[in-house]
Parts: sequence; C-alpha cells; structure tokens
Amino acid sequence: MDITRKSTGTLMDELTVTRLKKKFIGNKPEINKRELAITHAIAQRITPEQDAELNALFQKLTYVNNRCWVAQENIMNLDVAAPHIGRYAKNAQKLNAKRNMLIREIDRLLGEEEFTQLEKSYGN
Repeated sequence: MDITRKSTGTLMDELTVTRLKKKFIGNKPEINKRELAITHAIAQRITPEQDAELNALFQKLTYVNNRCWVAQENIMNLDVAAPHIGRYAKNAQKLNAKRNMLIREIDRLLGEEEFTQLEKSYGN
C-alpha cells in the first residue's frame, strides 16, 4: 500500500472502512497494522488548526460509511425479498455519493483536490 500517493480524504475513508472491518470481521493483525499505518500517515498531514474541522468531517464520513456498509450487507443477504434489494441498492448508491462528497470536502480543505480519485462512469 503506497499511502504517500493517496489524498488525505481517501486515507480517512480507508481508515473508516478499516475500522468497520475490525468491528465486523474481527481484530486481526493485518487490520491493526493497516489502521496504524493509515492513522500515522493522516497525522503527518494535519495541522492543529485543521484538526477540529477535519474531525467533524471524519465523524460524518464514519457515519456514512457505517450506513453504507449495512446497506451493502442488506443487498447481499439472500433472505431479503427482491423488491427490498432494489431499495437497499439505491440507498447504498446514495450513501456512496455522500461518501465521495465528504472525501472531496476533506481534500478541498487541505488543498489536495488534484489527488482525489473518485471518478465513476456514471454521474453523481
């Protein structure tokens, strides 16, 4: 993993997902190692003046990623009736769009817009 080539918003996103994996999959050495590396890389980039605003965005990103995780798990649940899968999929897509917006906002705040790589083949 080459953390130096990723935007801080992307790293914060990866940190939230790593913590979700830790919560839902378990406390595994490779997950702990990744969490530590990402946390260290983020800390190197943030000044104390930016900390409060970035923390608020990080908390929002954590919330959105948690909801997105649950929505995606609902899609994969084979016991869910077909009409509900479409609703869960649409919800997951909306949450993913919100996630991308938060990553971009973090990168804008830090002047890292050129490093944000979130392009999709479909529009937001």
